[in-house]
Formats: sequence, structure tokens, C-alpha cells
Amino acid sequence: MQQQIQYPENYRQFNTQYPRSEVVSGMLWDTIAFTNATLQLTFFTVAKATVDLSNMIIGGQLPYPMAFLVRSIRLFLKQRPESANVVAPAGTQVGAVNNIALLYNTGSFQITVGAKQYGIYPLWILSSGGGPYGFMNVINILIAGGMADYGGMGTPHSRNAFTLAQPLFIEPQMSFKVDLYWPAALALTRTPLPLCVAFEGDLIRAVQ
Repeated sequence: MQQQIQYPENYRQFNTQYPRSEVVSGMLWDTIAFTNATLQLTFFTVAKATVDLSNMIIGGQLPYPMAFLVRSIRLFLKQRPESANVVAPAGTQVGAVNNIALLYNTGSFQITVGAKQYGIYPLWILSSGGGPYGFMNVINILIAGGMADYGGMGTPHSRNAFTLAQPLFIEPQMSFKVDLYWPAALALTRTPLPLCVAFEGDLIRAVQ
């Protein structure tokens, strides 16, 4: 039986092998403002100034030795409750819930890792998996702005997210991005509205 050799601890600073790593549960997210002129949005290519917008350290890739195994995808529209005029019967009710319907009914989602594309997925299959849910409440139909509503895609539950049948592994320093597409301009109320794409899965990082 081969005897294990104990090396001095301070020799680790001169290690020529790959650093030790650990695997932890993690998320990657990025946020871009949607406007009614938007036909395509590209995420994860630019590092943002604050963590509420993105946690990307650099744009377009993960710095060595970080890597990420994408297990599920979330999509969240960061809108707030708003007042709207109640429309006549059989008319389209504008407002926050309608914003969600417009975005998700015609949009599509695609991931690119290196030069390979994964998808396209229709947006209606994706959910935020958390956050407030939607409601409509008539306050007074006789005054302007007589209805308040809010909309979030999917019941607010941590497990209510689109799970990939085959996870995607993003290696260190490998370029990746997400593209959202719409075939025509939409008519959302109160734009620009922040739209957030999030990956949930395993974060691989160096042991400190």
C-alpha cells in the first residue's frame, strides 16, 4: 500500500496543478430594459454596475476557474402595480397583466454557448418561479384609472421554473449569451420595463 506523503502547507502557494474547486448551488442573472421598439434583447454580454441588475463579474463569460451547470431557467418582468382605465366589454384590458400576455405570447428564447445554439423555446413555457403573482381589482369604473392590476409570470413558488431535461455546462472563459426575440413591436404600458433572465444550477469555483 502506497504511503501518503504530507507536504508543508505553505507549499500550496507554489502549486503547479489546477486549484481545488467546490460545487455550490448558485444563480446567474442579467437585466435589460424592454421598450416597445424592442425586437431582440441579448443578455449576459455586459457586466452591470449593481447586483440587482446582474451578478456577472465580466461580460460574456465566466472568469477562470469559475464554471456553471445550468439546470433551470427563469424569466421575470420587474413591473409594479399600476392603475388603468376599465375598458368596454370584449375589449382588451391594458395594464400589467396584459404586459405579461403580450411579452410571453409571441416571444422566444435561445441560449448560445460558444458557437452552439440551444433552443429556440417559446417564452410562454418559462416562468419566474418566484415573486408576486397577478391580480386585477376594480376600484371605481366611473373614474379614470379606476382599476389596479399587477402581473408576474407563474405562481410564486421556488420550484415553479423551467427545468432542462439535459443541463448545460458553461466552462470557464467560454462565451455565452441569451437572446430573446419578438416578431413585431409590442404595446406595453409604462415602458421601459426591466426584464430579467436567470440561470439556476451548480456554481463551480475555486476553494479559497
